[in-house]
Amino acid sequence: ISHCKFQNIGILGGGDAVDFSGSNIKVEYSDFTLISDKAISAGEKSKVEVSHVNIQDSSIGIASKDGSSTTVVDSSIINSNYAAMMAYVKKIEYGGASINALNTHIGKLGAVKSDMFSSILIDGIRVKQSKINTKQLYKTIMKSSRK
Repeated sequence: ISHCKFQNIGILGGGDAVDFSGSNIKVEYSDFTLISDKAISAGEKSKVEVSHVNIQDSSIGIASKDGSSTTVVDSSIINSNYAAMMAYVKKIEYGGASINALNTHIGKLGAVKSDMFSSILIDGIRVKQSKINTKQLYKTIMKSSRK
């Protein structure tokens, strides 16, 4: 995915801009603005490379979950309502996930969240892991608008 613009996604309730499952993909030179859920979501053992991407005003900028590996380079994530980046387990059969961010501007560094089974590195520094109640998140801020 290259040179794309995603705007006003999921305004009426829950919606990821791009959502990958079991994928091997690059997202580059793209802009994400006003995303009600996740701008970029990697799941189920995906390998996602993100470069030269700008994310503004999302609930979660980049999520890596369920055995996925996400690399973020030369990008910017600002004004995330819940987290700029998250790595976590939703489906235990896949295990933890990872994010490795290099030269990436994050509006609020405290808004980077990794569960106890996952890892996030920012310019080589590991983010502290914590308990994340993903079941509660999927009932609230990540709730799908589909019935």
